Order: sequence, then C-alpha cells, then structure tokens
Amino acid sequence: MKFWLYYAVGIVGIVIISVVPFIIQDGNLQDSFSIIWKMCIQLVNPEYWVFIYKDNPEPIFSFLWGPFLYSMQLLGSALFIGFSLAFILAFLVKRSPSAVRRSVQVFLNVFETVPDILFAYGLQLLVVYAYQKFGMELFGIATTGDDSRIYLAPILTIAIVPFISMFRLVLIEIEVEEQKPYVQLAKGKGIHLNLIYIKHMLRNILPIAMYHSKVIVWASLSSLFVISRIFNIFGITYYMTLDFRPMSIACSLIMIFTPFYILYSLADKYIERNVNMGVASSSVEEPSPFKRKSLHLTSGLKELLFTLLRVLHPNRWLSVCKKLIISLSRHMRNGKFAAGSLFLFCLFMYSLYLSYLAKTPIDQVRFRKGEDGGITGGPPHPPGMPFLLGSDRYGFSIADQIIVGAKYTLLVAFVVALLRVGIGFLFGIGYAFFLNSKFQEVVKKLTDPLHFLPLSVVAYILLKPIIFPATRPDIWTYGFFSRMGLEVLILTILVIPLTTVLVGNEIRSIQEKEFIQNAKTLGASSGRILGVHIMPHLWTRLFLLFGRQFNQVLIILLHLGVFNLFFGGTIQEKYDNPPRSVTNEWAGLIGANKDHIYSGKYWMVVWPLLAFMVTIFAMQLIVKGVEEVQYKKLGAPQAKPKQRKNNPSLPATKEAHNQDEFQFKYPYHF
Repeated sequence: MKFWLYYAVGIVGIVIISVVPFIIQDGNLQDSFSIIWKMCIQLVNPEYWVFIYKDNPEPIFSFLWGPFLYSMQLLGSALFIGFSLAFILAFLVKRSPSAVRRSVQVFLNVFETVPDILFAYGLQLLVVYAYQKFGMELFGIATTGDDSRIYLAPILTIAIVPFISMFRLVLIEIEVEEQKPYVQLAKGKGIHLNLIYIKHMLRNILPIAMYHSKVIVWASLSSLFVISRIFNIFGITYYMTLDFRPMSIACSLIMIFTPFYILYSLADKYIERNVNMGVASSSVEEPSPFKRKSLHLTSGLKELLFTLLRVLHPNRWLSVCKKLIISLSRHMRNGKFAAGSLFLFCLFMYSLYLSYLAKTPIDQVRFRKGEDGGITGGPPHPPGMPFLLGSDRYGFSIADQIIVGAKYTLLVAFVVALLRVGIGFLFGIGYAFFLNSKFQEVVKKLTDPLHFLPLSVVAYILLKPIIFPATRPDIWTYGFFSRMGLEVLILTILVIPLTTVLVGNEIRSIQEKEFIQNAKTLGASSGRILGVHIMPHLWTRLFLLFGRQFNQVLIILLHLGVFNLFFGGTIQEKYDNPPRSVTNEWAGLIGANKDHIYSGKYWMVVWPLLAFMVTIFAMQLIVKGVEEVQYKKLGAPQAKPKQRKNNPSLPATKEAHNQDEFQFKYPYHF
C-alpha cells in the first residue's frame, strides 16, 4: 500500500508539473484546479492518450516506447560504466602512493568544474579534427534521422557525472571502513588486503552507494536531456519538446519516473530488511523535542513559531552581524577562500561598473581595416584584433558581453542558492524538531520521487511559457522583472523539498551528540538548544550546501541556454537568425552562438564556457577554504610537512579534538 501510495503521489506531482506551464501562460490562477482536474480525467481515459507528430495523432505509449528505450540504453550504459570505473579506480587509487592520491584529488577538483556540455562539444570537435586531418571518422557525433543511432559519444559524456560523484563517495567510504575493527582484525589474521576489499568492505559500501546514487541519477537525467540536444539524439526528451501538450509532457515524465521509482523502491526495501535484520524494534517512540511538554499539535506549532522568532529576532542581528564579520576576517586568512571570494566579488563589481558607468558597455566593430584604410574583414572577428577574445556575428566584443552578463549570472545563482538554503533551513527546523520519526520517514518518501524527475527537464517545462515571447519576437506575457522573479522562484521551489530533508537530517545528526542530550537533561528549551548548541555546528554546513547549490544553479542555467531559454527573456530574431538574450548572461551567449562552433568560430562558445568553469572553480575554492578553516578551528590533524632524516619528530603540542563534531562525509550534488 505504501508503494502504490507514494507512486500515486509522484504521478499527481507530474500532472501538476505538466499543466503549470499553461496556467502560467494564461496568467489565470483561478482556473488552475479545473485544468488539473480535466488533466486527471484525460489520464484515466485512453481516448486522450495520443501524441501529435507532424499533425497526426499517434498512440502515445507505443509511439514513445522506441525513443524511451533508446534513451534508457544510453543512460543505463553511462551509469554502469561510470559506477564500475569509480569502484575499480577507487580501490586502485587507495592502494597507490600518497603522491598519486594527492594528484588524483587535484585532478578531480579541476575535472568537476568542467560542464558536461564542454565535454560534448570537445568530443565533436575532436572527431571533426581527426576527420579533417587524417580522413578517419572516430565515432558518430550526431544522428541524422529518427532511425539512426549513436552510442559511444553520448554514453562517454553522460558517464562523467556518475564517475566523478561515485568515485569521491567510494574513496570516502573506503577510508571509513578501514578504521573499523573488523578490517584491523582481518589484517591481523593475515588476510590479503584485496580480499578484504572485495569480500568485506565492498559489501558494506554497496548499500551506502546505492542510497546516494539517487542524487547521481538525478543529475545524470538532466545531463541526458541536454546531451541529447547537442548530439541531435531522437530520444524521449526530444519528442517531449515536440508536442508541448499536458498529456504528452505527463506521459513522457511518467515513463521516465516509473522504472527508477520501482528500482529504488525495491532496493530500499532490500537494504532496509538486511540492515534491520536481527535488530529489535521498540514500540515506544520518543517524542520530538517540541513534543516533550505536550503532544498536541497546537502547542507544538506554538513552540516551533516561538523558536523561529527567537532565532530571527531583530535584537539578535547586531550580534549575528558582528560574529559574521569576525568569521569573515578569519576565513579571509585562508588563501583558497580569499582567492575565490575576491574573484567573484571583483567580477561582480566590475560588471556593475561596465554596465552602468562606462560610456559604451559593449564595444562594436563592424569591419576591420588595414593600415591603408581598406577593409580586411568583417564579423565575427577572431581573437586578437580588434578584440582580445574576438566578437560575435554582429561585431560585439565577446569579453565585454561576458563582463556585462556576469552580474546577472552571478546574482541569479547567488539569490537562488541563498533562497534554497534559507527556506530549506526554516523548514528543516520544523522537520527535525516538530516531526517524529514516522512523519520524517513519510516526508523523505514523498521527496524521493523528485530524484527521478530531471531537474533541467522540469525547469524547461515550467519556464518555457515565461521566457519565450508569447506573440511577436519581442513581446512576452510578463514584464522583464516579472520574468526574472518567476524564474528565480521556480528554480528555488524545485529543490526546496530536498534541501529541507537534507538540512533536517543534519540537525538530527547534531541532536544525537552527547552534549545535546546533556542539555536536554538539564532542562534547556528547544529554542536554546537550537540557537546556542546546534547553530554553531550548522552554520558552516549550511554555507557548504550554499556553495554546492550555487554551482548547481549555474549548470541548470547552462542547460537551459542550450534550449534557448535565457535568463530575463529570449528574443526571437527574424529571418531564422539565432535567438538573443535580453541580459547577455553567459548561458544566453552560449545558446545564441552554439551553432557557430561547428563552423570554426569556436571563440563565441568557448570563452563563455570557460567563464562558467572559472566561476565554479572559484566557488569550490571558497568551499574548500571553509572546510580547512573549520578543521583548523576544531583541531583536526593537518598534513605534516616532510622532516629531515636527522631531525627526530617532535610530539604534538596540542591534543587533537574529536573530528566527529564536524565531519563532511558525503558531497551534495544537487
């Protein structure tokens, strides 16, 4: 019953997603319930299960079955290759010398900043270069019709995200398992280390990897959506954009959602049964802290509201601001944090200066002239003269467009990430304090289906009627600021359930510490436990979550740019010219010029992609700097420098603190 109940909840969510674009496009919220009800009636009536293809109605499930299988073959192969390589290489790297492990860590940090789109374009350019240079075609880089198929290029590109994420997770779990007593006992008995890895450690790592693979699959589904567009693959996501009706959208999402829901539901049940086997369950459940005095719903809500007001009271802001300034000054002493934060701050400020104070924000040169005054060339100008990074097809400087669009790109990523973490924090307090374990399990089960709906696909469905012009190429349903506000709102709401559960679980993990239990025993109120004991440990974790959300928003903007959904609005040009961005944000520059990369005008796409990479790398430096400052604050042991052979090692002057107070085990790839 639970299986079918949660599945039904997922279907209802898909139905709502499929009709929301048309409610937004009409701007009439009063008829929303009637539209949703009408859609539900159509779903249970097979007469409406049709797909309009070239003005002809086709049975929707039979028509989409072939493209669906093709997409699942690509995704399944990519996940299998990525996960398999991650496990194999993680064990090999763990057996390697420390110098090799450090090199791999540096390589991964750089590799993570490279968007999947850049890999796709890089593979295509490599095949084109090999064909032009040597006359050989390495592999297919695009399909030419409904019946043509390519596999190697999209599989290799999609496999990058699963490989990196799972590789990091397995490395961390191997380190955790190596510290457990059974590994030390096995080593003491003389069992070979490879046998310990395969027979014992792998069996304990697989359930954890299975659980965290949901987030990896979620990211891979979004990657499949955009990679299919780049390689011109006629998969399920391609046909979803052809027939943009609620029925077609709903059926396509249901086909994607169902197999992953069934697979992970069975896997969760299997893992839960094996983990709980032999463990006695208690029939008495300890009430949550907010229900300690009363189990009534009203009193619990009152105490929750009182705690939130106490945490957010204006009288606390002066003290909070003072602590933030002190914390910022301490973090600025870290080189990584200082380099990343100063780069983003200076880039944003220079973008504001060039946009509003410069006489000509974006320079334009239509024709290049030689020394004799004659015309030597026209746009697009290559890198060099007259512009360092070249120009677009209209002669506008690429460098100026990147700087001017930086303020919108950075601002939307910052605001959306801040809202996701802030709202998730407020809801997470209620999740951790107000709900008991049974209701928490229900909330987690209800949010799990979100992992099986591609975020980029859902964002595309909801944002298309807002960003694309409604009638003429320059007339939209909503104004400029309304378009920006709605996009920020939609990108925020889509991830709020997941950040709520994530922050709530972080609070719950801190509540299990011994000092929290002692505070409860001494009679500390829930508000004091939250504000005095939990928040000092939670602030840094929230900031790390913010950094990862910031990078995820950049990737989503990049994916939407490939589909010509530009932040602030898309201007549809006349005479089949590529669309333009209203704001010159970076995804708009890539989407507007993406077709020029095949004609040798690589600079119009590569430089905005590099801007994305550098920005993601800067945020990773900030996150790494915060981790190092926190570890240093807690006295975690750092890597010791090599000492000369004739100098004996000196004893430590400070006793290492317990790292369990602040331990980041798993990366957040939302």
